[in-house]
Amino acid sequence: MLAMLGGDGETALRLVRQAQCRCRELTVIVPDQAKSAGTLFVLGSDGFHMGPTSDLGPVDPQFLLPNGSLAPARAIIAVVEEAEHRKQNNPTPNPLHTSLLSDVTALMVPQAREAMDRTGDLTPEALAHVPS
Repeated sequence: MLAMLGGDGETALRLVRQAQCRCRELTVIVPDQAKSAGTLFVLGSDGFHMGPTSDLGPVDPQFLLPNGSLAPARAIIAVVEEAEHRKQNNPTPNPLHTSLLSDVTALMVPQAREAMDRTGDLTPEALAHVPS
C-alpha cells in the first residue's frame, strides 16, 4: 500500500527497484493519493490498484522557500523569466515581481532547471522496468 504526498524522485526509483528485486511481481495499492515521487513508484511497479477516490499526481519537483512554503520548480523558473522579460521592456521595478522574487535565491533557479530536466528522465526510467 502506498500513500504519499511526494518526495525525492531518485529515492522513489531506488525504492521501487529494491522492492522489485524482492518479489516476483510488485503490485501497488493506492488507497488515497500518491503524488510526484509516489507516482514514480507506482509507474515502476508491475501493476497497481486504485479506488474511486485514489489519485496520482504530476511528477513536479518542489522547493522549500525561506518562509516555509513550497513552490514548484516550474513556477520558480516562470516567475524569474517573466520578471526578466518585463525588466527588458520596462526597467521600472514591478512591485508584484519584487514581492514574488523576494523568496527566490540565486541558486534556486539553476537548481529548479536541473530538477525539471531530471524529471524528464525519471518517468521513462520508472516505466523501463521489464517484469521478470
